[in-house]
Amino acid sequence: MSEPTDLYAAGRARARAGWEAVMQTPQEGGDAPPGSYPDLSNALLMGDIWQRPGLTMRERRLVVLTLLAAYGRPEPMAYHLRGGLRSGDLDAESLEALVVQIAFYGGWPMSSTLFLAVRDALADPANAPAGGGSEHAD
Repeated sequence: MSEPTDLYAAGRARARAGWEAVMQTPQEGGDAPPGSYPDLSNALLMGDIWQRPGLTMRERRLVVLTLLAAYGRPEPMAYHLRGGLRSGDLDAESLEALVVQIAFYGGWPMSSTLFLAVRDALADPANAPAGGGSEHAD
């Protein structure tokens, strides 16, 4: 009966690796009880959804930031901005373009929420890319 435990451990390891790739920080909630909300969120989002083919990590980041702006959710925006900036997937120029795009398609109030979160994220030296610059190509 060790197989389910081994499968669960493998899933947790994949979720931990996914979290660290997306958020660019050690995993939060990694010690959550099996089946709890944090455990399921980490396993499904970071271990599966963020790892699927079809979109690059950068494209996923832009989609998520757009949706967080639409819902007016600055707290999770800060996490995703940190991950995107630290990884080099996003930079000031691409984030400025995203804010402008959202302003015209989603409205100025929606883009203002993202603009403020971007401003704060760019001002934080802890969010600098690990390699010192952007790695994406437009």
